[in-house]
Amino acid sequence: MRILLIEDNPDHALFTQRVLKRADRGYEVDSAAEAKEASKKIAEENYDLIICDYRLPDSSALDILKEMRQKGKDLPFIAVTSSGSEKIAVELMKEGAYDYLVKDSSYESALPLVIQRALDRFNVTKEKERLEKELKESNEKLKQMYAIKSEFTSMVSHELRTPLTAIKEGITIVLDGSAGGINDQQREFLEIAKKNVDRLKRLIDDVLDFSKLESKKLEFKMRESNINEIIRDAAETQKVVAEEKGLYLKTELSPEMPIIEFDRDRISQVLANLISNAIKFTERGGITISSVKNEKENIIEVCVRDTGEGIKDEDLPKLFQKFQQLGGKDERKSGGTGLGLAISKEVIEQHGGKIWAESEYGKGSAFKFTLPIKRRYKILIIDDDNVVLDVCEKFLKEKEYIILRSETGREGIKIAQEELPDLIILDIRLKDISGYEVIGRLKSARETQDIPILAMSGYIDEIYKIKNQVRELALPCISKPFNKDEVLSTTKSLLGK
Repeated sequence: MRILLIEDNPDHALFTQRVLKRADRGYEVDSAAEAKEASKKIAEENYDLIICDYRLPDSSALDILKEMRQKGKDLPFIAVTSSGSEKIAVELMKEGAYDYLVKDSSYESALPLVIQRALDRFNVTKEKERLEKELKESNEKLKQMYAIKSEFTSMVSHELRTPLTAIKEGITIVLDGSAGGINDQQREFLEIAKKNVDRLKRLIDDVLDFSKLESKKLEFKMRESNINEIIRDAAETQKVVAEEKGLYLKTELSPEMPIIEFDRDRISQVLANLISNAIKFTERGGITISSVKNEKENIIEVCVRDTGEGIKDEDLPKLFQKFQQLGGKDERKSGGTGLGLAISKEVIEQHGGKIWAESEYGKGSAFKFTLPIKRRYKILIIDDDNVVLDVCEKFLKEKEYIILRSETGREGIKIAQEELPDLIILDIRLKDISGYEVIGRLKSARETQDIPILAMSGYIDEIYKIKNQVRELALPCISKPFNKDEVLSTTKSLLGK
């Protein structure tokens, strides 16, 4: 493994080379005393790692690092210095340095470990980049395949619908007598033909719907509604069909259902499918449709329960798979694509809910689905830097969080006690009181002691202190300058989402 050592002090350069030789890890060390010489070697030679003194006669480690990034040279870079300046360390890490080492009594023992850590991190990063690239390429191929399939499905559906419309209209004209009189036998056959044309249209619609749902191309018209209204409409529509079979169809709806956001047409489609299946597979008794609000999980639950023949245990896992029809061909009660429940599953899941079935063979079945009651989490940001407040507020609001903000610790404590946010993002170094005092006062008050806190700091010593010396508080901590994705993922984790 080739290492470039950039060091203007000959004694320290020799010392470092001896340390690396004693490490006995096969390091091949090349050296440069000035930035100009180092830049030329980096451009012309292949190195696995760079160790660079921060201060050089004609430049600095920071300048070399910036030049490398501009020229697309991505190598593990370790900066060494005689002084342990936190400001310098932060600048170097921001620019992409892998580590920072002080020339003190621990330098000799620490250097081989720091090198190995930098190489391990570099290799993990490169492997991650490779896997992400492969994944991206695979996803692009899948998207292309889905696009071709969706386009084909749409085209075939359109081509089938056009002649079907002409056939249906022709049959309707003959049945109406507009084309002349027909006898009873002719009418009977034409009615059969009309029903099968309608059935074929439904099958085509199912295939097209599922294709759009699967490729996420079906747009949902989300608006606030009461689920009980949709259930009543769906039950009323199917009631005549149930009564023709001698079945009851009733509703048991919770009177205090919240207004939630969903696509009325698509949820009506799910209900129609579940109720239709229940009627189809029930010979005695009837169907009950119920709704209930689950406060603990912040969802509503709808259930379509029947007194039919039930479902065998081995068939339950197949229910929501596409093109699945239960039982052997002699047991099936009617034809179809086997897409009804698969479509229902896609619709419910794209609403953020779940759908499942419970059954005891010979005693009936219950098909249940949930829809989320949308909750907006409240986050308090306490930071004396308006830029940080503005940036955090912007990207957190994009995720539909409610944002409260404060520039001082005292005001932040007051807001926390009054508003009781779901999460507090706190800068440790504030102008009026320290972040530690804010944490102590919040944790000592009963109403705020359980609010999770995400600490932030631009000082390395503070981050070390929070992570290693304040363990009893179990505070997660993010260093400044922060990464937006890291803040969002940590926020999501702390809120239990």
